[in-house]
Amino acid sequence: MFFFITFKRMLTCRICSHRDTIDHVAEVLGREGGDAWWKLGVEELLAPSKLTQYTEKGKQLPNKGLDILDIWFDSGSSWFSVLGDPKDNEPVADLYLEGVDQFTGWFQSSLLTATALTGKAPYKQIYVHGFTLDESGRKMSKSLGNVIDPEKVTNGGKNLEKDPVYGADVLRWWVAAHATNNVGGMTIGKRILDQSRESVQKIRSVVRFLLAGIEGFNFEKQKMELGKLQFLDQYMLHLLHLYHRKVWDAYDNFQYHRVPMMAEQFINTEVSAFYITCIRDRLYCEEDEDSKRVSCQITLHYLLDHLLVSLAPLLPHLVEEAAMHHPQRESWRVFHATNSVLPSSWLQPELASLMEKCREVRTDLYKTYSPGKAFHMHVTLQASDQTYDALKMLQSKENDQDSALCEFLQVPEITLQKHYDDNNGYKISVSNAETVKCLRCRRITAQPEQDLCSRCHNIVNTLLL
Repeated sequence: MFFFITFKRMLTCRICSHRDTIDHVAEVLGREGGDAWWKLGVEELLAPSKLTQYTEKGKQLPNKGLDILDIWFDSGSSWFSVLGDPKDNEPVADLYLEGVDQFTGWFQSSLLTATALTGKAPYKQIYVHGFTLDESGRKMSKSLGNVIDPEKVTNGGKNLEKDPVYGADVLRWWVAAHATNNVGGMTIGKRILDQSRESVQKIRSVVRFLLAGIEGFNFEKQKMELGKLQFLDQYMLHLLHLYHRKVWDAYDNFQYHRVPMMAEQFINTEVSAFYITCIRDRLYCEEDEDSKRVSCQITLHYLLDHLLVSLAPLLPHLVEEAAMHHPQRESWRVFHATNSVLPSSWLQPELASLMEKCREVRTDLYKTYSPGKAFHMHVTLQASDQTYDALKMLQSKENDQDSALCEFLQVPEITLQKHYDDNNGYKISVSNAETVKCLRCRRITAQPEQDLCSRCHNIVNTLLL
């Protein structure tokens, strides 16, 4: 009915002499539906006053047109039904989403009908995506045999080797990663889907670690003030704040293709390869209530919660599965969570600058010695000025086996010295550690002929008491 009423209003102001008939037709079609135009005769469609004029004067009745006005008029006036009568409100949608071919279709027909009636566009913004193409960039066609069925992608085909089960999350990840707001095509194929599956699987592995890391952890009872967290943990919250701000900015501006890119970089590089590698020892080997362990569990808690919320629009099934195993699953609902603003105190540019200096040292160490080899080395660092201050933040003693700097560099022992050579800022020297592997923490920190390092020895004795 709405499009006949719309059409009536569009014509009323222009063809005033036929207003009675336009009103009558709109009333009939509104009451009996669009098919009434085809079923009823001219006598029933003419306004009674007009019909009388024809019959009294013996005039021939007008012909009923059977041509289609515009196949897009139906969808082009859909805003009237969805958004409401312009007499009652301002019918403007936040967004119209369609393919690139709709510039001359739905976008245009909606614009024409709305501006004719209201003088305004029916939408504030439009989001346009390209066509789906095969891996070679060709348009999909049955004749070419390159059509990919979304149902086969999610559920698999008869031949699972040829058409494996990827699941809905992998398909959604592909869409988000490729559906940019432009007129380009979106390529898809087995190779691309395999890449998307690998990306999702890596994220799932990190989420599993985060869940395992806070198992049995009571955040409300054990949470600490930001300043009491380890410097590495504070730095990680700084990075989380930056990620959170960028990813939600991308969502708000419909730059969905940037979200998978930023999520992968942050999760795989900053969280997994860097942070998780650093904190494994204190997470696994410190006493349950030790402040250093609690500090990293608080950070893991924040990481898990905010990563899940940021991933929920793209990977709802993975996120729901993780939420079902969340320690606070009884009270925390990830799909009810909002894009909350993170505490501004998490942003610590000065701390971040010092930590970046430490990361430079870490990168240089690993350029010369692989992490596996450095794990067995006694490292001597001679540093000057800001580099020394940054390293000193993580190790207060000149020589230490249990400092945050040892954790950061993943080495058993560090000697930190200050010198004044400004050419490079620091110098790295290594030698074989004189200690041996601890059977509990697996670090090279036990004295020769001892099974456990001093830390693990104390923890085990405490447990045995």
